[in-house]
Amino acid sequence: WDLDGEPSCVAAGPDGTLYVGMTDRVDVVAPGIDGTTAWPDLGSQAVVTSVAVAGTEVLVADAGNRMVLRFDAGGRLAGTIGSGYSVPSPYFDVAGSPDGTLWVADTGRRALRHYSMEGKPLGSWGSSSLDIAGFGGCCNPVHIAVCACGSIVTAEKGLPRVKVYGPDGRLSAVVAGPADFAPDESGLDLATRAANEVLVLVPSRRVVRVYVKKEADAGG
Repeated sequence: WDLDGEPSCVAAGPDGTLYVGMTDRVDVVAPGIDGTTAWPDLGSQAVVTSVAVAGTEVLVADAGNRMVLRFDAGGRLAGTIGSGYSVPSPYFDVAGSPDGTLWVADTGRRALRHYSMEGKPLGSWGSSSLDIAGFGGCCNPVHIAVCACGSIVTAEKGLPRVKVYGPDGRLSAVVAGPADFAPDESGLDLATRAANEVLVLVPSRRVVRVYVKKEADAGG
């Protein structure tokens, strides 16, 4: 489909509808319909960095206005999720969880926030550290995804790393470390597939890598 502008992010609904972030709005591409439908403009300060579909809701992270907006499938604004986010750079991600809750990357605080779909805070975790369990730099994690089991996958810039955490914030696995990427790699976007697969977009190589969970050996 031809788009009127450069897309920044995309999410797919269960019926195949595509919700495409276009800097200051979301364009919708529906199956079997020519062209796109533009949702309302979010204003001159808007920088749409993430779109996620959770049930019948569409979540839009706007790094420019530091807001997470909740829309219904028809594009009607139903509310916002959280407030007071610290977003020093245009990395601001939101992801839905299989249990119907939401995760938002509060990048400037090197933390993840957990919310109900109605916006009720359910907790947060994260620490500013270059240690393997923490998040370093000015703003991390830059991207997140949620596995079918509820675990959260995170990607970082600066010191490029991809890791998996439990919903309680406990580090459970390292998917890839700095040695797996170019030193200045950024924009490691994420998705999950099947039970134990993590998909990582590597922009400098123009590839998507598929990582599969390793089983522990006999020695643990």
